[in-house]
Amino acid sequence: MVKNDAENSRGTQIGRWTAGRRGGPFFLGQGLLLRWHHGEVRIPIACSLDAGDAQARVAEWRHTIAADVELIESGDNLVRLQLRAGDDVLVRIVDLAEREQQCCPFFGFRVQLEGGRRWLEVVAPDDAVGALAGIFSPTAD
Repeated sequence: MVKNDAENSRGTQIGRWTAGRRGGPFFLGQGLLLRWHHGEVRIPIACSLDAGDAQARVAEWRHTIAADVELIESGDNLVRLQLRAGDDVLVRIVDLAEREQQCCPFFGFRVQLEGGRRWLEVVAPDDAVGALAGIFSPTAD
């Protein structure tokens, strides 16, 4: 299910993501649980963009998806975007994915070439599935 952006009195919400109006990182769910022989630690899943920049980034993704994506396939923790033909499209998508990974390093990005088609595959951990659906949705409403 695709979740829409909404502004509320507590801050900005994108999927299950919420940040205060003053900005700061977005924290998603409980984070990643890392375990080793000395114990465990929970690492927060967070986006380093402030609320305004995060809204602009989501709008940029939605514009790019509308202009440059022919097909969207999604699974539990995965979205695959089939890109329109053209090197300019590939360059734009890779640039946007690189910028996204700088602020949200918990997302994984991979370009795949399959039978003459180009795909951008985006994966997310369980705690970021709401953000995955909210960001990589085909609609801007």
